[in-house]
Amino acid sequence: MPSRILLIPCFIVFLIAGYYSWIHDGLYGIWMLPPIVLIAIIYVLSPQIDWFYYKKFTPGLDNIQKQILLTGCPFYLALSAEKKIVFEQRCFLMLLAIDFQGQSEESLPEDFKLMAIIPAVMITFDEEKFLFSGYEKIVIYPTAFPSPQYPNNFHHSESFSEDGVLLFSAQAIFQGYMNPINHYPVTAHEWSKIYIAQNADRKWPEGEEAWWETLAEISGWDSACIFACIGRPDIEILPAVIVHLLYFPKPTMEKFPDVFSLLHPKGL
Repeated sequence: MPSRILLIPCFIVFLIAGYYSWIHDGLYGIWMLPPIVLIAIIYVLSPQIDWFYYKKFTPGLDNIQKQILLTGCPFYLALSAEKKIVFEQRCFLMLLAIDFQGQSEESLPEDFKLMAIIPAVMITFDEEKFLFSGYEKIVIYPTAFPSPQYPNNFHHSESFSEDGVLLFSAQAIFQGYMNPINHYPVTAHEWSKIYIAQNADRKWPEGEEAWWETLAEISGWDSACIFACIGRPDIEILPAVIVHLLYFPKPTMEKFPDVFSLLHPKGL
């Protein structure tokens, strides 16, 4: 991290000042104060320092992370070489901007973190502002979980705009990313719901019950499949349409041109 590199000269000055203060009976002790202050400032501002640096000099993903994209992200595969670089850089920045927390004692695998944010990068890829404002934490449970909002429903995703927190199960992240044909991508649905809420000024349509049948014809994900994969009783239809626009763009665009134009107000 760049902030840690900045700490190195501060520690060197501190050690040199401490050495001279020791051999000269404290004569140079006052020179130990500036590096201490700088170390404290850099430590407190380290997230901002790292973000400023990486925003200007954004690296790509490592080979393992690239392999994850190549294995399970058709959206990425369809991009040009130049746009693939942009996609990777945005993945890096989003991983940097979000704090991940696991609910099990085991450390959270890095690939699950990447799989959890890839749909978010896909949704905002055509926009300059690609981060989801206010959402800076993702909590990952091993499997489906209950919550105060849904105490009787073990579900795989939920979000809280007040706290800026998303909840996902590792099971849904993995199954929805690696095998989306049989498992609806729950993470993409949750990010789509947040995207709609944060762009409410676009006057999204309410959605109709008949849309579920249309979506099932496009993807094979009928309403029962989607409800079962998410696990909540109040599944929203409009985020499901956006998910289909991400994974089945051409047929979904033909069936839902109005939603497509709202998702891409500036065109492609």
